[in-house]
Amino acid sequence: MFIKYMVTPNIKFKLYLKLSETSSLDDIPINFDKRIVWLDLLSTVGVSNVSGTSLTLPRGYKDATNFAYGLEYQFSNQLAFRIGFEPRDTGIPKDKLDFFVPIGDFDLYGIGMHYKWKKNKSIDIGLAYAKSDQFIPAGSSTNGNNVITDNIIYNPVAGLDVRSTVEMILFELTYQTNF
Repeated sequence: MFIKYMVTPNIKFKLYLKLSETSSLDDIPINFDKRIVWLDLLSTVGVSNVSGTSLTLPRGYKDATNFAYGLEYQFSNQLAFRIGFEPRDTGIPKDKLDFFVPIGDFDLYGIGMHYKWKKNKSIDIGLAYAKSDQFIPAGSSTNGNNVITDNIIYNPVAGLDVRSTVEMILFELTYQTNF
């Protein structure tokens, strides 16, 4: 959903409301092609979400909404330039940060252009940059570094401080035509 406001005849301000359905990643199933003895053992002693050939990792993720902002300058009838900013909430609660989805909150910066060379043919080009830098203090995440023994399936760095950094450069190219 978005709102477009014409600041001047050539300048448009755009406000977007976005939804990230992070909860769709709430359970991560892992299936094995062979039976694993220690998984059988865990399932027989009552560990949930485990069988001899599979395990499911519950994550506790939530959906997130955020706003994105953009400016468009209509240079001519055929050419428009765009710039945008999106402060993005990851949807992963602070006590659930982990290493399967190592992306925390981040800011996305983008630039682009739209060129229409015929009545029904146009091209959009965009370039964006984002960086997520998250610090997970020792014992603060039930999905990765807690010291409580109820997370015996996946707790790779129990009791340790962890930092993850993910940098993204995104390129988009879209061609549109009517037929």
